[in-house]
Amino acid sequence: MTERTEIVDVCIRRESDKMFLVVTNRRFGGFTFPGGRVEPGEHPKHAAIRELKEETGLDPFGMVHVGTLERTWRGKPFRVFMYVSGLGEQEPRQVENGSVPYWVERDALFNPPCCVPASYGWLLGMMDW
Repeated sequence: MTERTEIVDVCIRRESDKMFLVVTNRRFGGFTFPGGRVEPGEHPKHAAIRELKEETGLDPFGMVHVGTLERTWRGKPFRVFMYVSGLGEQEPRQVENGSVPYWVERDALFNPPCCVPASYGWLLGMMDW
């Protein structure tokens, strides 16, 4: 049996202009929500906080777990813990080699070069975004 990899993704929408935060992703060659692997023994929320800080320099503001997806990618099973967070007055910055933050419109999330899975559409619908 293949071991399931646990990952986290953090969705942030800037209220002033309704843009979404994505970061460059070397593995996929496009842009994704900030996130990454949950380390052994780590709680998913702590992983989400760590990944957000590593990739954007942001401290989460009101981070909330909104759902969990079971996915398969390239034959490997994944469990994805989805979080939403605010950012207050903070602005993201490049802090990790290769991870550059960008703001994109909602319609751009599901089209190249963004690599946000179409199955995440439920999140935006649920949040009325």
